[in-house]
Amino acid sequence: VSQFSQDFSSHPRGVIRNLFIVLVCVLEARSTNLVELKDKVGGVMGCRSRQPGSYYMRLIRFFKLKNKPSLIRSILGLCFRLLQGRVSYLLLDGTKWKLGSRWIHLMVLSVVCGGVSVPVAWIDLKKKGHSNFSERKK
Repeated sequence: VSQFSQDFSSHPRGVIRNLFIVLVCVLEARSTNLVELKDKVGGVMGCRSRQPGSYYMRLIRFFKLKNKPSLIRSILGLCFRLLQGRVSYLLLDGTKWKLGSRWIHLMVLSVVCGGVSVPVAWIDLKKKGHSNFSERKK
């Protein structure tokens, strides 16, 4: 955590520690499902004595952070710094699905690094249908 402190200087150390716990759990579980991640937290922290339910609540608290935009900017800054000179392509793509009666339509900007597409920014177009040139230009 300390080697990345310059990227997260405006955030409490505990928030950064939890961010990296979440990242390692996602990689180990190969999932973003919190129910699956809770079973990985104890191993990542080196403390298996707690109940998985307490790890689940830790994950929930992390995602309820009040200063999310600032943390997201810090994460993006770190990603750009780490990927500098390694990015093969920028990829602009869209995905959409219907949740109840509402359409979720995301336009996603990703970097391609080592054959893997890593999303770095996205916006919800809040509509059904394709994006237009002015939306993609933003």
